[in-house]
Amino acid sequence: MNQRKMTFPARLAGPTVVTIFFLIALSFQLFRISGQPDIVNLDHDASVLASFAAAMDHPDAFKNDILLSDKMNFQFYNTVHMSVLRTLAPLLDSYGKVFVAFTGIHVFVFLMGWYLFGMTLMRHHFWAALLACFLAIPTNLGYNDTWGVLVAEPLPRITFDSVLGFLFAAAIRWGHLPQAPFWILSLFGLSITLHPPNAVLVGLCTWLGLVLRRMQGMTIRAWLIDSAWMGIGFLLMIFIYLFSYHQQITHIPQGDPVSAYQLEQAAAPHLVDTLPDILKICTDILENGMFPLAIVAGLGIYFIGTTEQRQHLFQVIIWMSAIAAIVLLSILLQQSQWLAIQNLVYLLYGVHSIRYVFPLLIVLSIWSLSLYWTKFHDTVPTFSLGIGAIVFVLASTGTLSQAIPLIISPRQSYWDLLTYYDKRNKGNLFNHEMLNAVKQLTPVSARLLPLNVDAALIRYGARRSVVHGYWDSSHFSYSNPRANMEWIQREALVTDVKNLWNGMDSNDWREQFEIAIDRLLTSLKPDYIVSSRIEPSSIWERSGRKIIWKNSRFILIDVTESRYGRR
Repeated sequence: MNQRKMTFPARLAGPTVVTIFFLIALSFQLFRISGQPDIVNLDHDASVLASFAAAMDHPDAFKNDILLSDKMNFQFYNTVHMSVLRTLAPLLDSYGKVFVAFTGIHVFVFLMGWYLFGMTLMRHHFWAALLACFLAIPTNLGYNDTWGVLVAEPLPRITFDSVLGFLFAAAIRWGHLPQAPFWILSLFGLSITLHPPNAVLVGLCTWLGLVLRRMQGMTIRAWLIDSAWMGIGFLLMIFIYLFSYHQQITHIPQGDPVSAYQLEQAAAPHLVDTLPDILKICTDILENGMFPLAIVAGLGIYFIGTTEQRQHLFQVIIWMSAIAAIVLLSILLQQSQWLAIQNLVYLLYGVHSIRYVFPLLIVLSIWSLSLYWTKFHDTVPTFSLGIGAIVFVLASTGTLSQAIPLIISPRQSYWDLLTYYDKRNKGNLFNHEMLNAVKQLTPVSARLLPLNVDAALIRYGARRSVVHGYWDSSHFSYSNPRANMEWIQREALVTDVKNLWNGMDSNDWREQFEIAIDRLLTSLKPDYIVSSRIEPSSIWERSGRKIIWKNSRFILIDVTESRYGRR
């Protein structure tokens, strides 16, 4: 007796996937806003953007700020996010709430974009949806970078990552049509307003893939004209951006007596040894199992797939190879002192563009599995295929064995990701109390020194000037290397104080701490200190320093009466 197989109606597959993605996005949005205080504590990069927007809207409040008092130090960061922040912040009465409001939108757009890319390659709703969900989960890439949209603030690079799936899908689906590449690359050009460096680099890689794809059947002359024409809109956008960028940064003056090596150190104190850093990244990729898995996957697609799928595979491989070439070129160009100093921003993002190899490696792995399923699921026992799929997923998440640890180590469960927001919001209440105290107990013109506290949080949350911030270096490095050299000197004084906190058991600790804190106050001249190190509180109430507020996590000290402070 023949038994009819249970199948899911094809016409419902697409709407079902979209509905699931919408519910996922909605759940993350609701958890993000639940229990949120009026002043939102953002992740670092988002808090920096919020502080830039606050400085543009309220310049008088930051006249004494070491970074924000001069717009030349930060106005180069002119993505569309700044306009959105400044437009919506008055309506929501908070810069942080603007980021929160876009959490769910980014999750939904990211899932839909990479789902459509998966559908373009695999033509299968389940595997395309699996790809999108896989890529959405936060992943530590192992070199001070992450991938994924869940629990990430809607930063410029997250926004670009979210729309990138749509752009890749368009390049695969319509890249062979006569006029389509021009419009696809023009859209890459428009995405420069989201995250300029990544848009430029990934756009160039996509252009190369389209150029090589269209070689067949053309004369060299026609091919060169076609290649140039398709990139005109993209190049125009790049030119406009680069012109604007160079107009808004402080270049190093000619004849500067400071050595090139010192300037390079000031421009990138954490990335001077670029070659060793990249070698470490490449070693991680080779050792974690992702690269060998992708090679096997690529071979499977080539031998099992159709002619069209092999063409698509060729294009994906070109994209990955072009990204690797840009990384290598960035390393080589950094050896040129002029490029390392004048245009370091391009080199830094050139190096970090290696992050886009990761999603493409995942794409190859899941794509090959979908082809295997499509071709053999009627002839190979379903049980065996199911076991094979489970083994693949476990291996690719690093949970099958420590012998195949991937960059993604370990994957977090969906519920853990949701409850992350709840835990974070509870911690925000302490920050909320601290920021209210700063606003109520310090004048608008006050200069604050945050110790173990995010300077950007003080800036956008309390609208107070800061005399030194740990992450200020990353902004001076793009716009003012000489100021960054001064930052290095100030950071050394701050580090001395922090190191003494870790050695409070020594006999002469108090004497050494007094010397270090006096040296710090003399150099930075703050009016107030806000610190997350509150014990022992007796160390703060000396030499004219006075505790004016504290809770269980923060302490606010008035140093205006100190002979080292400013009256």
